[in-house]
Amino acid sequence: MHIAIVSQWYPDHNAPQISGGIEMHNYNFSRACTRLGHQVTIISTRRNPGAPFYQKTHENINIFRFRMPNLYRFRRIPIVGRQYRLAQAITYGYLSVRLLKQVNSQRLIDIAEFADIDAPALWWDKKSSRKLAIRCHAPNFVLSKFYMPAEIPYNVRLINRIEKQAIQKADFLTAPSQDLANLIANACRITSSKIHIVPNAVDSVESYRRIKPSQVVNVLFIGRLERLKGIETLIGVVPLVLTDPSMRMLIVGPDRRAYTKIIEERFRRQVTEKRLQLFGALYGDALEKVYQSADICIVPSLYESFSYTVAQAMMRGIPVIASRVGGIPETLNGGRCGILVEPNNPEELAEAILNLAQNPAKRAHLGEAAREYAVSKFSSDVVARQITDLYEELLK
Repeated sequence: MHIAIVSQWYPDHNAPQISGGIEMHNYNFSRACTRLGHQVTIISTRRNPGAPFYQKTHENINIFRFRMPNLYRFRRIPIVGRQYRLAQAITYGYLSVRLLKQVNSQRLIDIAEFADIDAPALWWDKKSSRKLAIRCHAPNFVLSKFYMPAEIPYNVRLINRIEKQAIQKADFLTAPSQDLANLIANACRITSSKIHIVPNAVDSVESYRRIKPSQVVNVLFIGRLERLKGIETLIGVVPLVLTDPSMRMLIVGPDRRAYTKIIEERFRRQVTEKRLQLFGALYGDALEKVYQSADICIVPSLYESFSYTVAQAMMRGIPVIASRVGGIPETLNGGRCGILVEPNNPEELAEAILNLAQNPAKRAHLGEAAREYAVSKFSSDVVARQITDLYEELLK
């Protein structure tokens, strides 16, 4: 089967610095598909000016990249700037589908999977012999409910409408959690049974963290430093947890709202003593080194459709404490592989952290259970087989 994955989120194979869950899933899923004997073509954007138009990886993945015009520079123009995301979505949709048609004329594609729920489907020919599948990562019409108005400096109304039309137009839909499927089904007025639930693909890790008693307990947060990821809850947790001299907190992720400066100024002594460490964005071996030092991973998000941070920690045998929101309870197998707490509650989260820190046997048990569940459910080959089996059934 020849699968085309159409998404602006796909890493440069020469230097794969993967940012975000969509890009992570696309990368892991595409490589697993080739291991299962399928042909894979990627249609993506050329974010790196030096990236070639065509690239074939050692896994035999064919990558075609087109150049997107820079519409972001218009965002500060009054009135017009409010529509830049809409213009960007429409332009991206047109260029990606045009390139997909060009590629299809030379190499017959069986199914096109769109990992961006927006304008590409506007340009999709419903009479095409190719099947249109949409991988439903959290769409704008879901996420916009969790952002404050000031955090969305563009008009979402038309983008939301385009996303809903795309979902209604698709031949096939998958989503990483039942929670997300229900939200999409309610918004688009379709039955949730039309959306197949398949988790996101996570690469297996051969060596993983086996929790042992230690004099120092490292608590890890990985994510963008923004409100939706629970950074304000995290700031409230820091003074409650670091009253215990055996605790350390590690914060990894890019900062979009100057939270790093707030944390450094508010907790200057803890930062100086290295009991609170801010690493910024990390990738590859540097990120893995931090993972291997972690005893507990916390995910205080206000919403997650699946949570790669949770799944990656589980794959490494690190016990997780996370918000009871969105798809996180499903990722944690209903709380059997981790601890669930209410969002926006620093006191409850801090209490859960300190209790788990003082119980190494429970940490070890949760870590082992999480690792076993993640390997059986989220491994890239397991996920790829589920999705490709569904696609093959669709093509019959």
